[in-house]
Amino acid sequence: MQGLVKTTSGVADLPALFAPTPDAARRYVEFFTANIRNPNTRRAYARAAADFAAWCETNGLTELRDIEPVHVAAYVEGLQLKLSARRDSALRQSPCPAHQRNTSPQRNGVDGVSEIQPPSSYSASTPFTPFLCGE
Repeated sequence: MQGLVKTTSGVADLPALFAPTPDAARRYVEFFTANIRNPNTRRAYARAAADFAAWCETNGLTELRDIEPVHVAAYVEGLQLKLSARRDSALRQSPCPAHQRNTSPQRNGVDGVSEIQPPSSYSASTPFTPFLCGE
């Protein structure tokens, strides 16, 4: 298993929630190294597991056996709210008018589907490629 888990001190930095015993730590490392072959996926999943473990610790959940489906649902809901707020903030700060909802006069939305109209200077001999932001 050496070399499969990045460490700074030679000892794997594992979330305490998933490694309360040496055997549990071994199984945690085995899961990420033996079952997930892609190193990028492995890192992403390990990061997600560490984030969840940190959330559990913050909320007083220190043992796996104490975690119930309602806790996982609360964590996921919190992630969705955080991502939604981040997305809305990014849209409000975007310099691109197409990112600002319902502000483009060339957008004709029907049930959430938008059709982009070519500019009035368009002719059949000139190709028209719709884009979100002009350069």
